[in-house]
Amino acid sequence: MLLWTSDAGNGGNGPVRVTFASAMAGAGASLQADGPGAFTAKIEAFNGSTSLGYFTASSSQGRPVYLGVLDQSGPHITSVVFSLVSVTQGITTDFGLDTVSLTSALAAPAVSLSPTSLKFATQLIKTTSAAQVLTLKNTGTASLNITSIAVSGDFARATTCGATLAAGASCTISVTFHPTGRGNRTGAITVTDNAPGSPHTVSLSGTGTAVKLSAAKLTFPATTVGKSSTPQTVTVTNVDITALSITSIGLTGTNATSFTETNNCKTSVPGGGSCSITVTFQPKAKGTLNADVTINDNGGASPEQIALTGTGQ
Repeated sequence: MLLWTSDAGNGGNGPVRVTFASAMAGAGASLQADGPGAFTAKIEAFNGSTSLGYFTASSSQGRPVYLGVLDQSGPHITSVVFSLVSVTQGITTDFGLDTVSLTSALAAPAVSLSPTSLKFATQLIKTTSAAQVLTLKNTGTASLNITSIAVSGDFARATTCGATLAAGASCTISVTFHPTGRGNRTGAITVTDNAPGSPHTVSLSGTGTAVKLSAAKLTFPATTVGKSSTPQTVTVTNVDITALSITSIGLTGTNATSFTETNNCKTSVPGGGSCSITVTFQPKAKGTLNADVTINDNGGASPEQIALTGTGQ
C-alpha cells in the first residue's frame, strides 16, 4: 500500500506522486477513505513535467474507487499524481492508495513487413516476372484490421491476407514485375491498417529491357592453342515497338584476345527486328579462358553481356 498521509490543511487531502522507473502506457490505483464520507478524486498523468491529461471519479460513504489513465500512443507516462478534488461529507482522516496497477503496453496491433524492399532482376518489357513474396505479421497484442493493400508502378500483387489478422498471425503478399517501359521502374506495396505507423510501405524496383538475347552464355569445346573453334551465334532481338540504338558491340574481359566477334547489327534495330553476333574461340594459351561480348545500347539495361568460356589445349 502507498499511504496518502496528512500533510497540511484540508484534513490530509494532499496529493501523492508515484514515479516509474521507465515510461508506462497506463497506471491506476484504488482509493479508499478510512472513514465514511463522499469524495471526488483525480489521477493526472505526466511525462516529466508535462501533463498528459487526467481522470476524476467520485465515491460515496467512503467506498473504494479506482482511478486509472491510459496513454493511447504510449508508453509516455513517467509519473502519476493522485489528489482530492473535493470532500463533500466532512472527511478529515487520511486516505490511502491500494492495489497500484501498471501497464507497460496497451493491447494494440503492430505490423512487421519482411523484407522491407523487393528488387527484381532485369525483365523483358511486357513480360511478367516470377513472384517474390512478402510476409506481413501482426506482432502486436490485438487484432490488425487491414483496410487495403495497394500496389503502384509496373507491379502486381496477390495476397492471402484478409480484412483481419489475429495477434501473432501472418499472411503473405506475392508481387510480380511487369515492366511497361525501358529502364528503372519503381513502385510500392502500401498496407493501410489500424496499427501505429500506418500506412506501411515496401519499396519495389526493377529494370525493364527491350533487348532479348538468344543465349546469355557461350561455352566452347576444348580447342588447340592457335586453332579456331566452330563459330557460335547469338541473336539480338528488339522486343519493343520503337527502335533500339546500338552504340557499340565488342569483346571485353581478361582473355578477350582469345575470342573473335563479328556481327551484322546496325546502329539502329527497328521495333521487332533482330541481328546476329557470331563468336569464334581462338585460344592464345592453355587452360580455361573467359571473356564477354559487351553490347552498349538504349535498351534499358545496358550494357548487356554474353559470357564466353573455353579451354585451350
